[in-house]
Amino acid sequence: MNGDALWELQQLDTALNQLQRRLTKLPEAAALAEADTRVAKHHGAVGAAAKLLSEAEATIEATEHEAAALTAKRHRLEQQLKIVSETRQADALNHEIDLLNAHRDELDDRELEAMEQQAQAEQRLSELASEEDAVVAMRESVAAQLAVAKGAGADDEAELTAKYDAARAALNIEEIAVYDYQRARHGGIGIAKLIGLRCDGCHLDLSRAEVDNFKRLPPGELVDCPQCGRVLVL
Repeated sequence: MNGDALWELQQLDTALNQLQRRLTKLPEAAALAEADTRVAKHHGAVGAAAKLLSEAEATIEATEHEAAALTAKRHRLEQQLKIVSETRQADALNHEIDLLNAHRDELDDRELEAMEQQAQAEQRLSELASEEDAVVAMRESVAAQLAVAKGAGADDEAELTAKYDAARAALNIEEIAVYDYQRARHGGIGIAKLIGLRCDGCHLDLSRAEVDNFKRLPPGELVDCPQCGRVLVL
């Protein structure tokens, strides 16, 4: 078997895998996620302010409608008061008018609070509107940077993939079977290189006698690292 070809395929496989992992963890991707969070927070603030404004306007409309009804009722009572002759009836009408006046005061206070809320919500919406362009532009800029980074990464990935496919196509069926088996067995790295006395797969040293025995084997005969079991290319 062609150990050097297996090693070359392993190198390309590892480089391609590392590149693909880097592409999923680009700093530009993290920056875009942060920008998306900021945009979402901005839109959430706009929604909250718009809700407060809507609630304030609804309260103002409701209190004005109720106040108008109270004013009409008080006017009717005051007209009745002018024509009653009995003290008991007059007292009852005055009591009811006093209750209406107290209720009207409550409505006025509620409307004043709602008007303050309305003013605050409108001011907040105005502030957020002035920030909108900057928030959107920031997100678009980061997205463009990510697209550039992904484009460059995609070019590198395509180049490595082509080299990997060519190296794999150069192997025979038996070599491909050995490669795939070792790769699956050892978590993606099934072919290791002997560097001096050390296996670069498990980073453990072999004895000099083991290495000398390996070197005396016939060309094309594969050996396994006695420490980790990976195919060891001399």
